[in-house]
Amino acid sequence: MIFEFWRCPASNARNCLDALERCEDLDEHLWFRLVSTIGSLDVLQGGDTGLDYKIDLTALKYIMTFARQNYGIVLVDLPSAINAASIHILQQSQRIFVVTAPDIASVHIAKVRWLQLQNLDLAGNAFLILNRQGKADGITAAEIKNIVGVPLYGSFANDGEAVQNALLSGSKISTGYKLGRELSTFAESLRNGPVANQPRKKGRFSDLFVIPKMPVV
Repeated sequence: MIFEFWRCPASNARNCLDALERCEDLDEHLWFRLVSTIGSLDVLQGGDTGLDYKIDLTALKYIMTFARQNYGIVLVDLPSAINAASIHILQQSQRIFVVTAPDIASVHIAKVRWLQLQNLDLAGNAFLILNRQGKADGITAAEIKNIVGVPLYGSFANDGEAVQNALLSGSKISTGYKLGRELSTFAESLRNGPVANQPRKKGRFSDLFVIPKMPVV
């Protein structure tokens, strides 16, 4: 499953903020009223937290425990800034993906995030994802890897047409595009990894593609 924390929802659907407020009442019936299901994937959308909103760490622990008990893989989409809530999630993560684009500003921020992970003693779980990669970038994936200092896990092509078509049709990116094939390969690598192959405590929920990550864009 996928969590999207601290992001405005795409619709008026229930979201992560509802889950936080009702965390002590969570059961399968309530959970499936909160998530959006897309094929075999469940998504808990982020809500508009506002500038003054503070995540209740106790409530967050309820949600994370519930998700880990019911899904083989859990992916959490975190904001680039590191705060107490994101640290709590990162400390439970078996993989952390630092996402960067191939421009100098993004690579610099990725390096800063890598140093922060080192200070938190979490660098050993971190990998680099190169997003929007193109032939005219002026900097190679190997060079970015060396600058940031994080092992490169994978890269995704810069394909605005593929993304736009998927958005307009309300579907996943077709494997007819290079980007679609790269995303499918990435998802398979997560599903076939040691995290996903661990037995679930409860077997009643749909399988999810999930690993905690920290985007840096």
